[in-house]
Amino acid sequence: MYEHPYLIHRVNVLDAERLETELERRRLMLEQPDRFVPRERWTVRIGRLLHRREGRTDAVAPATSPRERRTEAADACVACAPA
Repeated sequence: MYEHPYLIHRVNVLDAERLETELERRRLMLEQPDRFVPRERWTVRIGRLLHRREGRTDAVAPATSPRERRTEAADACVACAPA
């Protein structure tokens, strides 16, 4: 109900500064459009990131134990060796 005049003045000054910076930014964009690269909206990028994670399969433990794989490799080497 009782607001200090300085507070109202400060809010008005900050709003005016914000509007000036927005106008300056728009002016630069209109004068030099080749300096700016259009980007996708952040929601599209986040959606793509989430979909990429859905398709990814995490590292899964192998179906065979390390011992079984060693014996398979040894069997393969024995089969290749000349008799």
